[in-house]
Amino acid sequence: MRLAEIQRLLIDGIHPHRTPAARDAAGKLLAESGELSTAERFFIYRNNITAARICALGAIYPVCKEIVGEDCFQGMAKTFAWQAPDRSEDLNVYGEAFAAFLAEQVRIHEAFSELPYLPELARLEWHWHAAYYAPDDVPFDASRLTTLTPDDTERITFPLSASLSLMETGFPVFEIWRRHRENEDVSSVGALVETEYLCVHRAGYEPRVERIDKARYALLRTCREGLCLAQLAERTEVTESLPTLLPEMIARGWIVADKKQGSRGQST
Repeated sequence: MRLAEIQRLLIDGIHPHRTPAARDAAGKLLAESGELSTAERFFIYRNNITAARICALGAIYPVCKEIVGEDCFQGMAKTFAWQAPDRSEDLNVYGEAFAAFLAEQVRIHEAFSELPYLPELARLEWHWHAAYYAPDDVPFDASRLTTLTPDDTERITFPLSASLSLMETGFPVFEIWRRHRENEDVSSVGALVETEYLCVHRAGYEPRVERIDKARYALLRTCREGLCLAQLAERTEVTESLPTLLPEMIARGWIVADKKQGSRGQST
């Protein structure tokens, strides 16, 4: 039996809501040792896994944890650890579904009625975390834009950096997040007058969050669709800003070389 299969059987058996058959299959992998029965060893494994997942969520979502309080966060994290579909065993990428989980908690529990922004705040914290662990990019060769041929406009695409995420939100989550991180007063944070656009990315080794305007948001979102230059030029929401903003996005490293293309941004 391969190691991956052993691990899968063990995790399935340890899960508190698995069937007796799954627990029995896992139990065969746990020989009794000393005074501990198989059930007791299951309990130890389960507690260790639960504690590791709760700890990981606390590290990824520190502002959410601070807002709801230690006990409340621990309770939600424990529930999420075994009931949510997000069960990655790599704790560096564990917890992406926590924002959706919080959205459901906010919807069904009156205690969260004054925290409608909590899922959006969690999304921001996840993007920050994901930016740190994102793989490095190959820079886009901006000089290619000065020697474009007609064929190039049909081939060149403008992928976003692996570390870059976009948010469109009606809540002041950036200001709430920033003030909590910098230990500033959050009581004066007011509601947004209009939609806020955020760009989360990594500069060097440091994740960053920036407010961007609607034009930059529209261009980045459109580039994410994988359109070629000719197609981008046809999109009314970015046509006017394209000549100015595209070089800027490339210079900032927000637009990178396509892995399926050469380093000069040209089909190979």
